[in-house]
Amino acid sequence: MIRIPSTLMGTLLAAALTPPIVLAQESPPMTGEQTKAMQEFAQKMQECMARMDMPALEARGRAVESEIAALCSAGKREAAQERANAYALEMAKSDAMKGVRECGELSAPMLQSLPAADGSGGAGDVPGNIMEMNVCDSIGGDGVASP
Repeated sequence: MIRIPSTLMGTLLAAALTPPIVLAQESPPMTGEQTKAMQEFAQKMQECMARMDMPALEARGRAVESEIAALCSAGKREAAQERANAYALEMAKSDAMKGVRECGELSAPMLQSLPAADGSGGAGDVPGNIMEMNVCDSIGGDGVASP
């Protein structure tokens, strides 16, 4: 089962952009060549992301989140999970997600050249039992997704 964060696209973008930022802050000083490469990478990412209609994507995500929160508040956990799964599938097949993946591919060479900040190279805070979770478990009592 899939958990839909409060702003799906914001989360995806944060995941795509955070590692280079964190690594830049925790790594030893960069050489001039590395600095230039990082600046070129940032410019390419900015240009790539500018081609997407982020306000529309975020508005769509908020609308679906409201639907899901209403279902959860009404005790319709299974319906909420089905809606979350349908939205995740819709997003996975969307042109917008294709654009996010393409922009993310720009970061692959840059990320491969940098060491992992925590040395783990792991998946972050994804719970091990994510397939057993229900989307309502990530929604607070006020119908808002938990951070």
